[in-house]
Amino acid sequence: MEPKLLVVQVIGAPDAERSGGLSHSEVSDAELRQLLLEEAHSLGASLVLKICRTAGELESILSLNQLEEFSGLLINPGVDAEFGIVIRKFLLTVGIKKVEVHALNPEATGVKSQTTSSVDGFIAGFGLDSYVLGLRALLEIISRDRSYRI
Repeated sequence: MEPKLLVVQVIGAPDAERSGGLSHSEVSDAELRQLLLEEAHSLGASLVLKICRTAGELESILSLNQLEEFSGLLINPGVDAEFGIVIRKFLLTVGIKKVEVHALNPEATGVKSQTTSSVDGFIAGFGLDSYVLGLRALLEIISRDRSYRI
């Protein structure tokens, strides 16, 4: 059975005005979606992509009955610190493998991710390739059925 992955892009209140979708780079949402779908297919996985803007949307997406069908979660939680704390609480309850991705390195801009301690892996700073690397890492973690927490 092929792994089914959930990709979630969180656009918290401050980011919602600046961005309408998955990417904070020059690539369009449609291009990023296509890239992720093609990459997942080439790796033998299927994807469901979701965007959420509120804690309520995130809670609905990450509810246990919604996640039962997924093998793993790739998430870009955004960089809003207050929303990050809420996201972290949800991620701690999720029983599937999780990888956090950021196109840019948040710490290079003085922002510390609030969610890295609640995921199995973290990839940042590779632009659009962060998502591709994140997919590959997530599938590797799932196939080994272990996490890389230190």
